[in-house]
Amino acid sequence: MKSSLILLAILVASIIGASIFSISILSSISPPAHSTFLGENSKIAFSSDRNGNSLAIYVMNAADGSGQTRLTYNPVDHDKDRDSRWSPDGKKIAFASSFRDVSGHDLKGEIYVMNADGTNITRLTNNIDFDRSPSWSPDGDKIAFSSNREGGGTHEIYVMNADDGSGQIRLTENAGDNLAPSWSPDGTKIAFASTRDGNFEIYVMNAADGSDVTRLTNNEAQDFTPDWGTNTSPPGSGGNGNGDTPGEIIDELISTIQNLDNVPQDVKTSLITVLNEVLNILNDNNPNNDESVCGTLDAFINQVNANETSDTLTADEADELSTQSEEIRNALDC
Repeated sequence: MKSSLILLAILVASIIGASIFSISILSSISPPAHSTFLGENSKIAFSSDRNGNSLAIYVMNAADGSGQTRLTYNPVDHDKDRDSRWSPDGKKIAFASSFRDVSGHDLKGEIYVMNADGTNITRLTNNIDFDRSPSWSPDGDKIAFSSNREGGGTHEIYVMNADDGSGQIRLTENAGDNLAPSWSPDGTKIAFASTRDGNFEIYVMNAADGSDVTRLTNNEAQDFTPDWGTNTSPPGSGGNGNGDTPGEIIDELISTIQNLDNVPQDVKTSLITVLNEVLNILNDNNPNNDESVCGTLDAFINQVNANETSDTLTADEADELSTQSEEIRNALDC
């Protein structure tokens, strides 16, 4: 009886040990990194270890997953290419590549940029620590990223020039981890996750210098990986003559509505709902739906006029909203 109990204890311990080992191995494998370019020929970039122990960057057609093509070929087994992010014009992909030992532990990582077909790989960072999570500015000139180069085991947010990695500027400086930067559509803000106040919460700061940090979430759970959203089309392809895309003009118009004083919230919500319908049409990658955009904008203008007639909007407020909506119509050739 005693020997049976001993054998049972050994068996249980073996099962638990195997489970812990399996969990440890799985936790060392980063989830695939996904990013899309919203264009006529939309693609998804992602990471996969389908060809061995290394993670490599692949692209595929967003519509049906066809055309899966491997872009990176890391010569060292156990290395990982991940955190793929398309440039706003869809011509380049930024990514992080980490060097790993045979047990799967990260040793260091750097930020790279390559052409959309995997050619012309350019290394942007070069240090003995771990740089990852690249995020393009809307104009494609800058890349924000996280790094633990300052020591202490924590990460900070940095910004650098996207063409050659020059001009690296540290934006955050505190005792917590600061990760997963994401640019605002207008390029003035960066959202990120941080443990500066304990657990991971979402914050926003000025992109130029890291000032004016604002905490957006406050709870006991872990809030992570903010994504401000991408432009509906590359910079300069349509717009209001200032290089703004239709999506950016819509974002500005929504912001204008949200900041209107003395306008009932239900009126604001109704107007913004129509504009979100326009964004959904622009982002569905179905050219057959594009003709309905102009009609939806006409419905928005009709709402503005009706609210001016009922004195819910002043003449100046209605004129400002109508002017911005006309900019969108012009950008879309309505």
